[in-house]
Amino acid sequence: CASPLPRARCCTGTYSKGPGSALCTSCPRGTFQNQFAGRVCKPCPPGQYGNARGMRVCNVCPAGRYNPAQMSTSIDACK
Repeated sequence: CASPLPRARCCTGTYSKGPGSALCTSCPRGTFQNQFAGRVCKPCPPGQYGNARGMRVCNVCPAGRYNPAQMSTSIDACK
């Protein structure tokens, strides 16, 4: 990716495991990272789910359905 930040190594959807690390890891399912050079993945909040690795944003539950838990990994959690 082309990061707008100087020396930012990791793109959105990934994180760096430590300062100076050149290795970027995809965020696991149920989490997201929406910033360049992120160091941690954030849990998908209630009402959303993350069904793939490396998500920049979580998917929103369909209209009329809701998921009360965070870090959900499937649309099936939306009831």
